[in-house]
Amino acid sequence: MSIEIGSKWVHHSGRKYEVVLVSNQHSTNIVRYPITISYRGPNDRIWSKPIDRFIATMEPDNGDA
Repeated sequence: MSIEIGSKWVHHSGRKYEVVLVSNQHSTNIVRYPITISYRGPNDRIWSKPIDRFIATMEPDNGDA
């Protein structure tokens, strides 16, 4: 799954978020340096999660929510 900067996502709680950074995409040691998603919430706070945890709690916002 490709996650793009600027893409919109919906948390399982219903809150909407926007991806602001994808880091460690070119890491040669993903165990030590996992791909990490940084995203902005509705209150403008920035959050960050490893990609596997991000995908487990978020769904792409298709504009239906």
